[in-house]
Order: sequence, then C-alpha cells, then structure tokens
Amino acid sequence: MQSSGVDNKEIIRCLVDAANNYDMETTAVLVAPHAISHMLYDATDPLTGEAIGHEEEFDPEKVEK
Repeated sequence: MQSSGVDNKEIIRCLVDAANNYDMETTAVLVAPHAISHMLYDATDPLTGEAIGHEEEFDPEKVEK
C-alpha cells in the first residue's frame, strides 16, 4: 500500500545516487531526522580479528568524501 503515490524503489534509487555522489543536501532530505546508522555487530576486522560495529545518528555535516 502506498499512501503518497511515490514509488519506494525510486526513493531508494535517489538516496543511493545522492550518497554515491556525496550530495548531502539531497541525502539529508531523504533520510529521516535522527535516523540511526547500524553496522553489523558480528562483523570482524580482517586485520585484527576483533569484533566491530557501531550505531550513530545520521549527521550530514560529518560525512567525508
């Protein structure tokens, strides 16, 4: 069910394109305020073998090229 008539796949395509092009203005519009970025906690650092993972709030100001 779509309430807005906007194709969800198109929104994701726009988000991926914006992120790949470091277009933080568009990314910030498409990502919910205070969205949390999750990294798998069962991931392992290939160099040290240590478990890695984190959660952090999305902040377009912190994104580096």
